[in-house]
Amino acid sequence: MGPRVPLEVCQEASGFLTPRVDPTASLTRLMSEARVTEAGRSRARRHWLGQQALEETTLLSTLVDLAEAGTNVVVHTAGGRRRAGLVVAVGTDFVALRNGGNCLSCVSFSGIGAVRTKEPGSRAHIERSAQLGTDLRTALADFAADSLEAIIWLSANAEPIRGQLRAVGTDLVMVDTQLGREHCYVRVASVEEVSVVVSG
Repeated sequence: MGPRVPLEVCQEASGFLTPRVDPTASLTRLMSEARVTEAGRSRARRHWLGQQALEETTLLSTLVDLAEAGTNVVVHTAGGRRRAGLVVAVGTDFVALRNGGNCLSCVSFSGIGAVRTKEPGSRAHIERSAQLGTDLRTALADFAADSLEAIIWLSANAEPIRGQLRAVGTDLVMVDTQLGREHCYVRVASVEEVSVVVSG
């Protein structure tokens, strides 16, 4: 029996070649496909989480985020007015805006129709809810303690009430109008917006 000839030589001599398969090629292809699949899943997951955050957001948490970001906004009230300013405080039922001067406008949540951010590209991070302790009645009581002049818009009245805040009860605020010659008792629940001039 003669010397043994390698199998590759026999195959080449017989006129056909066996292709040499790179054992890592299929593994590389599988890994590449897995990366593409995972990237698609990751994009879908991010989109779903973003959509979930949008669906769970509240007006309160959005306003708190805008306040923390120091964002200028325009609030469109249900009564048809527009108030522009920096969000400086958010209570449990109102938002306070300060314009370039010393005017502070407190708009009740029930009086807000829409909130528009003033700077292009500014957007609230709506990832969580927030609760602050102050409500509009408490804010009015603080203003009354300083006897501030105020303009009060009611949800059912186009004409504002102007005067000096005197006192706040359980569910109403007393306003001195016409230099103290008249008293007006305003139901707190009917207040859509109150504007005062503050120092500083």
